[in-house]
Amino acid sequence: MKKLAIVGAVLLVVAGLATFPSQAVAGSPQDAPMLSAEAFLATLAVPEMAPAPEPPKGLDPVRKTCTATATCGSSPPVTCNGSSTCTSVNRNCANNVRGWVVCDGSLTWCPGLCGCDAVFQECENSCPNQCVKQFQCSPYKCVCGPPCI
Repeated sequence: MKKLAIVGAVLLVVAGLATFPSQAVAGSPQDAPMLSAEAFLATLAVPEMAPAPEPPKGLDPVRKTCTATATCGSSPPVTCNGSSTCTSVNRNCANNVRGWVVCDGSLTWCPGLCGCDAVFQECENSCPNQCVKQFQCSPYKCVCGPPCI
């Protein structure tokens, strides 16, 4: 008897779940329009590719060239052109950096080493009105302001 009641309950649930199209509620999945083969295949299409990433700074994407320029204090700047990599470091004699450029592995230095004269000139150029109050080459010390030396 118990088995019969369980089987009956299961059949009742199954019958309740089986809905005929004429009995379907508006907005139910049965109301969805059928897709044509072309429309269905279009839903499987691969989405458009993302745009290409920006090229590295200094690299011309059309000509695939790059340029590097380093300032050299009172000397003219040094510049180079390359086809893949270009790097530059500006002269900073206060930190004992001569300045250089590298393009495709070819190194070019700023002219002249960083002697005390070059270090003083960089100190002077960094001060308003080029007024240096106190200067020491090593260890480096540059104090701007009047009275000017």
